[in-house]
Amino acid sequence: MCENGACAFNNSQCLNEVGCPKNLPIKCADHGMCAKNEIACDLLASASSLTNGCSINKPYRCSDLENDCAKNLDECDFGESCEYPLV
Repeated sequence: MCENGACAFNNSQCLNEVGCPKNLPIKCADHGMCAKNEIACDLLASASSLTNGCSINKPYRCSDLENDCAKNLDECDFGESCEYPLV
C-alpha cells in the first residue's frame, strides 16, 4: 500500500505528487509522460511517433509544401489557399 492509501503491487509503482511512479519520478513538460530524468524526456519525445508521422513534442502535421510537424498550429504556414492542417 502506498503512503497516500492507494494500492500498488510494490512501492515503486506508487505515484508521487506529480502523478508519476517512483521509478519514473519526472513528469516531462513537453508531453506529460513520466521519465527517469530530463534526458529521458527528450529521448521519449523524439522516439514517440504519432500516426501522422510527427512526434509527441511536435504533434501537428502542417499542410505546407514541406509537410513539416509543429508544436502548435500557429507555427504552420498554410499559405493563401489553405486554412486547415492535414491530420
